[in-house]
Amino acid sequence: MVMLYVAGKPVGSLERNPDVMRSLVETGQPFEFRTEDGRGLGVFQPAKEPACPWEPDMTEADFDRIVAEGGGMPLADFWKTRGPSGPCLLDTTGA
Repeated sequence: MVMLYVAGKPVGSLERNPDVMRSLVETGQPFEFRTEDGRGLGVFQPAKEPACPWEPDMTEADFDRIVAEGGGMPLADFWKTRGPSGPCLLDTTGA
């Protein structure tokens, strides 16, 4: 039987509770696979999704800085700058 460990402590097995691995992945913490007698089989480190996929190097500090800088405009004002078609993304002019 494969046992799962977090920080050296057993948290369950795949056979007895198949959902335990999903919940461990959601925590983002690494966890170990071990045999029933404690022999290590491997360590799994869940991948961390970037907070901003199109700017994967952005950090929380970058987000805080951008918000603190202010600027920008309300969304309604932005759409006014897009011309008479407003938020429409399709070309309805027939051109």
